[in-house]
Amino acid sequence: MPSPPPPFDLEAQRRATAAYPPKDRLPDGWAQVDPTKALPAYPGDPEYCGVRLERGTAPGAALHLYQAGDSGPYVLQYTFVLPRGVAGDVMADLAPAVAACVEKGRDADGRVFAARREPTVGAESVSVAFVADAGATSQVTVFRRGDALVALVGFDQAGLPPFDALSTIAEGVDARLRAS
Repeated sequence: MPSPPPPFDLEAQRRATAAYPPKDRLPDGWAQVDPTKALPAYPGDPEYCGVRLERGTAPGAALHLYQAGDSGPYVLQYTFVLPRGVAGDVMADLAPAVAACVEKGRDADGRVFAARREPTVGAESVSVAFVADAGATSQVTVFRRGDALVALVGFDQAGLPPFDALSTIAEGVDARLRAS
C-alpha cells in the first residue's frame, strides 16, 4: 500500500519501497510499523495548498509509518518515484504555494497553516505545519532527491511530533535515497 497500477517500473518501485531509514537511524523509542495493519484505510494522496504531490501515476510508490509508543506521535511517509523532471516541477509549484498559504493563514480546505523551520533536507525541501478544522495538528516536510519525492507527515493527538524526531527520520530517508 500504495502500489501504482500496472504497468509500473520494477526498479522505481524497489527504490520507493526501500526508501526508509534503517532501525539504527530512527529516533530513540521510535519503530517502523506496517501501515496496512496500523491504518484503517489508505490515507489518500497528499495535497498541500492545492499542489498534488503525485502527478498522474508514479512508476513507483510506497507508504511507510513510524511511531513512538502505542498512542503516538506518528510519522507517515509517502515516497513517489516520478517520471523524469516531474519531482522538480512539484517542488517548484509547492514552495510558493505553501508560502502563500502561510501568508493567507489558510488553504482552500480551511486548514490553518503556519511556517516551520524544520526539518530541511537539502535545498529542495519545504516544511509547514497545519491545523485542520477538526483540530488535528500536523507537520509536513516534503523533499526531493533526484526523481524521488518524499512527504513526511508528522502528527500526534497531543500536538506536533518533536521536530528532532521528524528531522532524524528525514535524514535517514535521505541517506537511503542517496545510497540507491
